[in-house]
Amino acid sequence: MPVYEVSMMVSNSRESTITFVLEPWGEIYTMEPRARFTLLLRSSIQGAVEIDDGVDSMTVYAREGCTAALFQDGEELGAGTSPRPRVPKIP
Repeated sequence: MPVYEVSMMVSNSRESTITFVLEPWGEIYTMEPRARFTLLLRSSIQGAVEIDDGVDSMTVYAREGCTAALFQDGEELGAGTSPRPRVPKIP
């Protein structure tokens, strides 16, 4: 089964702090003005991401089968003792 990998840089180009949300894990981060995050998604399904750029927030929705890693300045955000679980199949 092929694995598709998407790496993208997301930036806060606003003059104010925004909220960055990584779903479906429910992780919430403060994103300062001009801050940049690098998001790495892996999935066996193409097109496995959706981004909602709101007025004072940005939400990334990973789709079924995805795993994710989020970095700022080379350091992984939300890194715990184990990687984020795959997004489960949606019935």
